[in-house]
Amino acid sequence: MNLFYKMNLVEIVCIIITVFIFWFYRLNLPTQISVANLILYLSALLLLQSLIRDLSILLIQKKTRQKSSQPPCMCVESTVGLTGILLGAGFIGLGISNYINMIPMVWIASIGMVLIIGFLIKDLVFQWNPWRIYIEKDHLNIVFSWKKKE
Repeated sequence: MNLFYKMNLVEIVCIIITVFIFWFYRLNLPTQISVANLILYLSALLLLQSLIRDLSILLIQKKTRQKSSQPPCMCVESTVGLTGILLGAGFIGLGISNYINMIPMVWIASIGMVLIIGFLIKDLVFQWNPWRIYIEKDHLNIVFSWKKKE
């Protein structure tokens, strides 16, 4: 069995365990939350999932990767998470405080959806010069840069 296949299986199990942990904790979750905080929390969860995956890949790799010759790009998962963090922080900074009611099942569904979406988009990479989104199975070797390599 391929090592990255095993990692995917472990990640799916971790998603299920995380959702069950929140299921048991569901009655302690807030029933009302600002939209800004909800966006901030769910985006942070997406970035945490990406960080844990990247750290586990780094620990498993036996060789140090060489610098990539890829054009400027960024992981889609990180882009979405960072955008959500900036959006939530911007709403808080602007004082936008619309509140929504969150019943426990909505919390569980939201957390589960964020983790599943993070798993599904983990191999997508966003490149902006030229603009495209493509699949890169092991994109730890891609260096984030605004400048195009010559």
